[in-house]
Amino acid sequence: MQSEHPNTASSHLGTDGGVVTSLRCDHVVSVTRTVRGTNRLSKIECLLGLGRLKDITRSKTHLRNRYRAAQSQVKSAQAQLDLAKNQSDYSNLKSDSAGVVTKIDIEAGQVISAGQPVIRIAREGEYEVHIRVGEQAVKNLQPGQSVIVSLWADKEASLHGEIRDIAPAADDNRTWLIKVSLLNSNAGLKAGMTAKVLFKTENSHQLTWLPATALFQQEKQPAVWIVTTDQRVKLQRIKLERYLENGILVSGLDKGLQIVAAGVNRLHPGQAIQPIAYTGKAHHDMPNTQ
Repeated sequence: MQSEHPNTASSHLGTDGGVVTSLRCDHVVSVTRTVRGTNRLSKIECLLGLGRLKDITRSKTHLRNRYRAAQSQVKSAQAQLDLAKNQSDYSNLKSDSAGVVTKIDIEAGQVISAGQPVIRIAREGEYEVHIRVGEQAVKNLQPGQSVIVSLWADKEASLHGEIRDIAPAADDNRTWLIKVSLLNSNAGLKAGMTAKVLFKTENSHQLTWLPATALFQQEKQPAVWIVTTDQRVKLQRIKLERYLENGILVSGLDKGLQIVAAGVNRLHPGQAIQPIAYTGKAHHDMPNTQ
């Protein structure tokens, strides 16, 4: 009687000389099945994990997009807030220095445009004189040039100043705005007063003041009548330097000459005259002729 073992093996030699081995092992088969099941379960869990990972990735992408959209909304809201603050600042007019309001150029309810002047302020402690000059005068002026200022209300007072600014272009009347800063002031100086400005210029030639009635023309050139030692007149050309409110400034005359101040259109070269002292008014019989 032979006993049977659960694990048996047999060998058979084939006709081609190969060995065919047959192995029966129930324990190995059981383990293999268990491992195969575990492997399948692991694959399923891996697939489930991969699915969850994809879901998480999609969720992260969605959250990232929402975050970026929120950032864009915050930036847009901040830009609108800055614009509102800027517009609010424009509604409050502030002066960069202490002073006195001299003029208001707008009325309540008036619509104004950007850059339009609304209020004029005179700075405290600083005074300026604004004048306008023609092109003959403006070409000889430059910023920083010294001037002397006198007040119509106080002709004895003499104030010193300098040119602060010259308008780059003329106005409709072909005059240039000159702004003169006063370097000294007195207690009687008030904003809005009328002043007269005398410009200091460097001249290489002598200037002579004459009344405007002394000016004559010779061949369209400015000239004046000179009184000779034998009481006769002769024409002498001059250079007209500047027009003043009370006369003219000319060059080309020597010191000590007698000039006919009035009646110049009644004279001719070599005419004998009897000069009369000039008092600022033209005499109907001046000069006497022979």
